[in-house]
Amino acid sequence: MSEQFYPQTATAIPSVAQPKPAIWPLDIALGALIGDFAEVLGVPGYLTQGLLGFVPVVGTCCAIRDLLANLVKGNRGGMILNAISLIPIVGGISKMAHAVRGIKNASQAYGATTNVVGALLRK
Repeated sequence: MSEQFYPQTATAIPSVAQPKPAIWPLDIALGALIGDFAEVLGVPGYLTQGLLGFVPVVGTCCAIRDLLANLVKGNRGGMILNAISLIPIVGGISKMAHAVRGIKNASQAYGATTNVVGALLRK
């Protein structure tokens, strides 16, 4: 973590590394093509993943891809949801649950970043 010095206060303020916000067309493409292998995925990407879970053959292919991604990352919850997604018809519901979980994580990260930046600016 690097520190920045401000001459007015002569104190060090730690800088917080923030993920860059995803541009929604790129985010949709990442959600559709790369899925859980993407480092940063926003709400449009997670929604795209969830919607693709309802498409018969495409949803199964996405579930296999995301199962492998979660296996590599060690994400046990993602592995379980994607294993369930391999079952026809049930897969779309499981994928939407996984998407909602990802959206919740993305919105929490955004909220935390906003709080940290706001606190730093008030000092």
